[in-house]
Formats: sequence, C-alpha cells, structure tokens
Amino acid sequence: MIKFLKSYFSHKDDRGSILGITNDFNIEEINLIQSKAGSVRGNHYHKKSHELFFIIEGEIEIIVQRISKDGILGEQDKFVVKENDIFFIKPYIVHTFNIVKDSKWLNALSLKHDSSNPDFYREDTN
Repeated sequence: MIKFLKSYFSHKDDRGSILGITNDFNIEEINLIQSKAGSVRGNHYHKKSHELFFIIEGEIEIIVQRISKDGILGEQDKFVVKENDIFFIKPYIVHTFNIVKDSKWLNALSLKHDSSNPDFYREDTN
C-alpha cells in the first residue's frame, strides 16, 4: 500500500550535500507540511492523485488502508517514518498520519488541487 523509495542520487563534499529524492514522478503540486506531536492529519484518499512524501524531520505513524471503488475497506497496515524516508501512496489508499514527534515533510501530488473539483475523499465518502 505504501511504496518506500531510496533516493536516486547522493553527493557530499566540503560545500554540503545533495540528496536526489526522486526522478520518476510527475509533480503538479508541492507542499511543505509542519505538524505538532499529538496531532492527526490525513484520514482521506484520492481517486486520481498519486502522492510522494519526503520526511525532513520528526516521526510519524502512518495508517494505510485500501478502499475499493465500492467503498469497501481492506486490511490496515501501519508504518513509522522518520527523517529522510521517502514513500509513495497510490490512489484509493486511505492514509492517516499520527504525528509522534514534531514533524516537517514535503508532500508532492501528481495533480494540483482543484477546489471546484477536489480529488479528496473521506473514507466514508463514495
């Protein structure tokens, strides 16, 4: 349900470093998210958008669950992600983020948000 990725490139010298997060994903929107420990984000899914996440700092427990086009929920999986973790979530995966430690991460979507026709659904919505 979550595909964990390795960075595709890394370089370090006396000037600093470069970490290649991905070179295999079409991006229309990028968001920087900051969350306090104890908060919850997500608890939704997308029907069209693919999402890429890169954890900059913190610790987050992620709960994911496939939802069918008929609204039937499958088994839940849980993962804990931390600094420098990169992962990808496909459409029809309900994802909830329980913030364990204050966290900061990048979120990239394959489709930009359209407020007149959002690709954003709660698990009890068809």
